[in-house]
Amino acid sequence: MINNREVAAELSDRILKVSGAINDAIILVQDRCSVGEFNEFRRAMGRLLDQVYVLGLEPLYEAHPDIAPPELEFVPRKKDR
Repeated sequence: MINNREVAAELSDRILKVSGAINDAIILVQDRCSVGEFNEFRRAMGRLLDQVYVLGLEPLYEAHPDIAPPELEFVPRKKDR
């Protein structure tokens, strides 16, 4: 994916900010919308956040494990042989 560690670290920071904004949006919906709307929105955003992690962050952290935030407790997946 991204071989340049500096670029990967900046991408990680930016993607994590996007993830934080999505989490803030979930809280907004929880506070201001019906339970049904909240549950539907939360499920959709959960799927989105999963893809952001799997397609965006995980490849960066596999290439550069040292840039993964400690709170994520990143563990590279075992590759199929």
